[in-house]
Amino acid sequence: DVLLAHLKQSSVAVTVGERVAVGDRLGEVGNTGATDEPHLHLSVQQAVDPQPDFGGTPVHVRFDGRILARGQCL
Repeated sequence: DVLLAHLKQSSVAVTVGERVAVGDRLGEVGNTGATDEPHLHLSVQQAVDPQPDFGGTPVHVRFDGRILARGQCL
């Protein structure tokens, strides 16, 4: 399961379970939370049945060969 947080309201362009590919538009980054600029929070975990609640085992994701730790920026 992947959580993308702080997307702009009404901008999400995909639905739950829809397959996406590199380059597909998912939505627009918003400016919610305690911040001065638009940003995106990304959380990836092993799926939890029956409902995804983002309480599963974290999955490390690589960006340009790096695994980012909590709070690091890309």
